[in-house]
Amino acid sequence: MINTTDTKDTFTPPYLPFSAFKRFVQTLKDTAVPSQIDRSVMPKMSGTMQSQMISALCFLGMIDQAGKTQPQLEEIVSAYGTEKWKSSIEEYIVPKYSPIIGDLNIETATSSHLNGVFRENTNAEGETVKKSVRFYVKALNEAGIKYSPHFKIREVRGTRSTKKNNPKRANSEHNLQNQSSPDGKEQNSSPNGCIQFPLYLPGKQPGRIVVPEDLSESDCELIAATLDVLRAYAKQVFANRKEVLK
Repeated sequence: MINTTDTKDTFTPPYLPFSAFKRFVQTLKDTAVPSQIDRSVMPKMSGTMQSQMISALCFLGMIDQAGKTQPQLEEIVSAYGTEKWKSSIEEYIVPKYSPIIGDLNIETATSSHLNGVFRENTNAEGETVKKSVRFYVKALNEAGIKYSPHFKIREVRGTRSTKKNNPKRANSEHNLQNQSSPDGKEQNSSPNGCIQFPLYLPGKQPGRIVVPEDLSESDCELIAATLDVLRAYAKQVFANRKEVLK
């Protein structure tokens, strides 16, 4: 249940990953759109992500302050995976940003201009501004709406200094990102909705860990549990090598 006494969320635009929003819509498409949205329909999300999703749906007018489902959500879910998806984003999501964007020309404005109107016309602050802008630009992209090339958002951050300070590691990372699959085709750096972290082991080929963008603390506990499986695998490999050397 949403706290109806707190109206701040209605002035804070969505700042969760757009990919997480799409996965939620797909889940409803695969199951059913409930008459009310609450945390019980998001069992796989962290508590933080649940709050962000409810806040986003409220801002977009897809649920009311009590969590009751609105027709806009049903329309979006119905359009998902069809040729109506783009037009549904343009009709039900993009217009919600009109009070924020105002008379800003989104075809020629700079990234600083866009960030500025989000800071001035919403309750978003700090990193939340950047995340809110990212969601908005992703929505424009999904809708096929033309926008300024200056709105391009870098998905990978903090790698430039690594290349300067450690050329060997940077070269390994470059090789990792351009690894080919057995059929000779270049692999994608990470699937949609995921981010990757390079894994460096002394004397070995670099690897990578790919995780969802909306990774939660409880998810990390599950990932840590898989270390036992890796240890068992490593012990088995070591044992096999000893047998070969006998």
